[in-house]
Amino acid sequence: TSQSANKKQEFVKTDDKKVEKKADEKKRDISRVKCYNCKKEGHFTKYCKKAKVKDYEYYKTKMLLAKKDKDEQVLLAEDQARMESSIVDHNNSEGVDKLIRQFNHKIVKFHKRIEKENQQNKDLENQNKDLQDKYDVLKNQATNFEMNNKELNEQLKVLIEKNDDLLA
Repeated sequence: TSQSANKKQEFVKTDDKKVEKKADEKKRDISRVKCYNCKKEGHFTKYCKKAKVKDYEYYKTKMLLAKKDKDEQVLLAEDQARMESSIVDHNNSEGVDKLIRQFNHKIVKFHKRIEKENQQNKDLENQNKDLQDKYDVLKNQATNFEMNNKELNEQLKVLIEKNDDLLA
């Protein structure tokens, strides 16, 4: 009993204001929030109803990746001018669909080019292999000619020595 009487009493103080403040932080004032996607207030970007459309710059840079070809030269300036003249309203799904069709058409065209280039590459590899085989044959012939030439030169030396012996 003496121990409990000597023990100091502790009072736990609760701060109701802090609890209320934390609850208020959780309930944000959504009316002041501005969506980065549609630039309207009242919701966050991830809750935006607007269709998520790729940026015009994305399409523009994809267009600039085109290469020049022997048969059909793609002029990047013309593609860029065409893209800029057909600026798409991001709210207009028809314009986006049109762009997608254009890019799909370009993708098909580039796939055809790639197939053509791959076939040309295979043809050149086969041609290179044939030329390498011919080179190897000619190199072997040259080596054989050099060996035969050395043998003939040695035989010629022997014959010259015999001739000198006969004449001496």
